[in-house]
Amino acid sequence: MTNGLFKYFPTDPDKLERFTNGQVYLTRPEFFNDPWDFRLRFEPWTDAQLREQCPSSSSYSAEVFREFKATMTSADFHADESLNYQKEIGRIVGVVSLAKEPLDRRMWAHYGESHKGFVAEFWSGEEFLRDGFCQREGPFGPAATVRYLKPHEQEPECKRDNSNIDKVLWIKHSEWEYEQEWRVVESLSKADPHPTREGYFLLWFKPAHLLRVILGVKVDRKVRFQLR
Repeated sequence: MTNGLFKYFPTDPDKLERFTNGQVYLTRPEFFNDPWDFRLRFEPWTDAQLREQCPSSSSYSAEVFREFKATMTSADFHADESLNYQKEIGRIVGVVSLAKEPLDRRMWAHYGESHKGFVAEFWSGEEFLRDGFCQREGPFGPAATVRYLKPHEQEPECKRDNSNIDKVLWIKHSEWEYEQEWRVVESLSKADPHPTREGYFLLWFKPAHLLRVILGVKVDRKVRFQLR
């Protein structure tokens, strides 16, 4: 029975070096492999909210408001709003993606560089339920299970006051369900900027939090030596 949560690693020289120094990447949304992740669908504007947003002027009229409302409720505006939110939140938080299982062949193929990489098991606390999500404490902050939605299921809308943001940042399309992801969303302020890769951030972990390393069946001897 496994006790911790797992992270798959490729043999990227920098990620390997950072790992051996006790660091992992805190990845901003713009660098996700799924470009739709963190592109939230917002609840519709109410007329009261739109009137607060509508530019005031001496020539304000019902026609001005109708045109403003048409713009703010258009499909193009919603698409831009979603993308802009992904960029804005990426200036505040990043993600550490962990997995429940260490031996999934698809995970090894996609994230373990076709078995040339490795998997690290990190200490994680006992599961507990909070806000409808299973969570576990860990070295990078609390990790919560990602909820996967099938195509026919309705993605929840993000409230415009962000009061349900904790519900929508842990949702992905059902095609990613094989990952069985436990997601850590952490403030960039708790991480160190990468010294050479602009826009990237790093979180530290203590040696005691690393439980074991599982090497891929095609791992290079140099990688094996670095991980000793």
